[in-house]
Amino acid sequence: MTDWEFDGTCGVCGRDYTRPLTKYEAAFFDSLDLDMSCPHCGGAPSGSGHGIPEIDLDLLETWWREDGLVFLSQDEDLIMADTKLTILRDFIGDDRDKAEAMAPVLAVKFYSDFFDDDAEREWTARWLVTNRKAVSKFTETYILKELDRRLGDRLAGQA
Repeated sequence: MTDWEFDGTCGVCGRDYTRPLTKYEAAFFDSLDLDMSCPHCGGAPSGSGHGIPEIDLDLLETWWREDGLVFLSQDEDLIMADTKLTILRDFIGDDRDKAEAMAPVLAVKFYSDFFDDDAEREWTARWLVTNRKAVSKFTETYILKELDRRLGDRLAGQA
């Protein structure tokens, strides 16, 4: 048994089945063209689900290097925002392109308050203020409005 599995119900014969997934397949399932047909009759699944691994530095680097990969076709920023801040910081390093790509992720992380402690929350608030241009460029309006409200004093100091 692997750590990640695809669970499906065949749309033709109605039988339930399970397929093992690698960490890579589970993380980028929506991006990959995997054969998840029924092992009993070859039919397509009518219902399915799969687990998603915790995002680590290796998965982030793979996501960065390989065009077209997504962690989830919907709500990717939300899935990525649940990643440990230390991993996101290690991924960004001093790379401006990576920082720009992570701007909406860190905005959602702050908006959703996905932190282990106040020090992480404070670091992220400072990062968002410092990288305001990238955050504004790639972040949804409703999140920006809430960030502006919560970061108001910090933003006023940057003006």
